[in-house]
Amino acid sequence: MLFRSNVKGIEDYFALTPNVSFRSDGSRDRKDLSMRGISNQLNQYSNVRPATYAFYIDEFNVVAGTSNPQIVDLERIEVLRGPQGTYFGRNAVGGAINVITKKPGNEWYGEVGLDYSSHDTRGAHAVANIPVIDDVLAFRASGQIEESDGWIENVNPVGGGNDYDYKTARLQARLTPGDNLTWDFAYSYSDEETGMRVGVPTGFITATWRAVYYGNQQGNITNPDGVGFYPSNDDRVNFNRPQRVGSQYDYLSSRAVYEFENVALTAVVGQIKSDVFNYLYGDRKSVV
Repeated sequence: MLFRSNVKGIEDYFALTPNVSFRSDGSRDRKDLSMRGISNQLNQYSNVRPATYAFYIDEFNVVAGTSNPQIVDLERIEVLRGPQGTYFGRNAVGGAINVITKKPGNEWYGEVGLDYSSHDTRGAHAVANIPVIDDVLAFRASGQIEESDGWIENVNPVGGGNDYDYKTARLQARLTPGDNLTWDFAYSYSDEETGMRVGVPTGFITATWRAVYYGNQQGNITNPDGVGFYPSNDDRVNFNRPQRVGSQYDYLSSRAVYEFENVALTAVVGQIKSDVFNYLYGDRKSVV
């Protein structure tokens, strides 16, 4: 379903989901999610990332690193609206998203894909499933790369546009030593660098920006700066200094499920490390 719908990222899937929306704040991994009107209202680049929604990949919390992971080799995406604190904890007031990846199996499988689209966007992905010991041990690997010149033009030659370079990979292992125990291991890596934040001028000056950058001058509309405002302008900016925005994260996780006669016991552990940079304002912050 995801492939047939040309879904390239979680944000594309949410665009098809009622009462769920994304707001971009830099790279693809740093997006603010709103579910049924409840959003984070938090600084995307703060060191601590509490959230009003839970974001899990195979039941491992990844909200500190990403809210828009790779779409390659996914089984399904679950969107749970409304408070989900009973299952996902206190940071799930607005709801929860659980991304389920395809797991290693007992059959050999391989897949390779190439993509090309407008704005000189090039991409490639690959998936491989390798059974080692039938019904006991198997590995699965997937990866994706994508580069693009971007769709926003900077009329100033100094600043650059919103070109981007995105790489991601995942390696999984499944161990089934007995009929009742399934033990999964996963390592995932993602790295993206974008020329600038996505967006064009609206012309409106907030009170904070008026005080800090405009000396509290009268009026709420800024100078058109040679490009004009949205919606008459939807693809041009005029930035006079270089910018780079991006994120990098990787995590290790392990999920074990032991099935008894009538119930199942699940244990999930892992560690995630995330680095976010925003050179537009000359700073760099990290989350570990």
